Amino acid sequence: MLKKIILGFLCFVILAVTGGGIYLYMLDWNQHKRMVEERFSQITGLRAVIEGNLSVELFPSPMFSAGRVKFFKPTGGNGPLITVSDISANVDLWPLLSQKFVLSGMTLSQATIDISVNENGELNWKGVGASSSNKSGNI
Repeated sequence: MLKKIILGFLCFVILAVTGGGIYLYMLDWNQHKRMVEERFSQITGLRAVIEGNLSVELFPSPMFSAGRVKFFKPTGGNGPLITVSDISANVDLWPLLSQKFVLSGMTLSQATIDISVNENGELNWKGVGASSSNKSGNI
């Protein structure tokens, strides 16, 4: 009788993990762009806009990627300060399970940084980062 209970419990756990994995695989991550943009903005102190697709891979290791990401000054500004063709990040799994987003590595592809000085001699990056109170990204 005890063997049947243990076997039933193991089958339930395997089915739950498989079902959760299938759910995460089928999830349309593009519906969560606003949340990711807000998180990028909170971390960087710049207003983030994701124009491309979001994707998440769980196997063989958790990975997050976002295409065509632009960062603007929080207030005003004509164009983006930073434009990145693709951001890919390796995510640590165990902290993710406790709702903490810890990156073990990040790659920025075709990143462009705009640095300019206006006619008054002011750098377009003046005041950037002063409003960001959370540099690490951890809440």
